[in-house]
Amino acid sequence: MHALLKDLHGAVPNKLKSSDYITIKTESISKSEMASTSQKGGSKFIPAIFYWKSEQTIVSDLNSAIPVNNVTTTIINYANTKGLKQKLNGQKLELSFGKLPEIFTTTHKYQMFFFVLFYVQSEYYFLTPQKQDITVSYKILKDNLPTKTGFVTVADPSKSIRQKIFQSVKKMTWNYLEDYDTNVKAMSKEIIDKIIPEI
Repeated sequence: MHALLKDLHGAVPNKLKSSDYITIKTESISKSEMASTSQKGGSKFIPAIFYWKSEQTIVSDLNSAIPVNNVTTTIINYANTKGLKQKLNGQKLELSFGKLPEIFTTTHKYQMFFFVLFYVQSEYYFLTPQKQDITVSYKILKDNLPTKTGFVTVADPSKSIRQKIFQSVKKMTWNYLEDYDTNVKAMSKEIIDKIIPEI
């Protein structure tokens, strides 16, 4: 998993600086150089006379620097395209984030049915995100004093994906991570879209 993430994101990024009119605060960021950590979840095995079934899971936790930088870059760039600085008219925006989506589970399922002269087996993988909506508290500041405060919540649109026929586990995981990046960017833009009408 770490190798896939490294291919997709490169080295684990340092936390990006906020812009001159947007300050982004987040929970503590991992200092690890690993793009992710993984550990075994549960495992099941059902042996029967005519039927075998096994299920194993691995829980992966992305390095928090990855979603934080994704959110920071997207918000600053999108805010610029929406003319947020002009709408603030000299004021500044402070965003404080809670948890971000960064955990998902890989599940491997295997089944085998025994008949008199032959057997049938099936095997597949699927990835399931741990749903994590983004909740942001915001402050609009003038001369370092708040003129308005509020909260914004954006739903996590992530969905489980299942391994396709002739698709490798690596390709399936790569597709999931690309969708993950796309979803985090979309959620970040929605935050700005929800805040602008409140200014």
